[in-house]
Amino acid sequence: MPNFENFTFFGSEEISVKIVKPTKFIEINCKEIVIHNALFHQSSDEYLANVSYDKERETATLEFENAVSSFGVLKLNFTGFLNDEFRGFSRIFFDDIQRYGAVTHFEPEWARKAFPCFDDPSLKATFQISVIVPQEM
Repeated sequence: MPNFENFTFFGSEEISVKIVKPTKFIEINCKEIVIHNALFHQSSDEYLANVSYDKERETATLEFENAVSSFGVLKLNFTGFLNDEFRGFSRIFFDDIQRYGAVTHFEPEWARKAFPCFDDPSLKATFQISVIVPQEM
């Protein structure tokens, strides 16, 4: 949800993943995003991850206490900044009505500025997205 008073947004997402080899680490792309809560949900179990960032590589590493494997769902809650660069999730000002709006531009590797994801042009994914905005907008 965008906040045009401080140019931030909040999001949550679920990513279905198949882990082919047990691992304690999952690396995901994100830039100018803070992940507040990261869980790997598998069957009836949930595994909490610690999150560390590599700004140069534009990644976040999710580290689990024990190795995770097989099929599961990554559940992430995050916040980000509504930039004015027209990359990722951006703000735009409409002079004629004196209001801000939000726009997206994800190519070539800018989805990572809107939400944590596997943001590589060679990877193709299908996703469903919902944006919630205040009613007065």
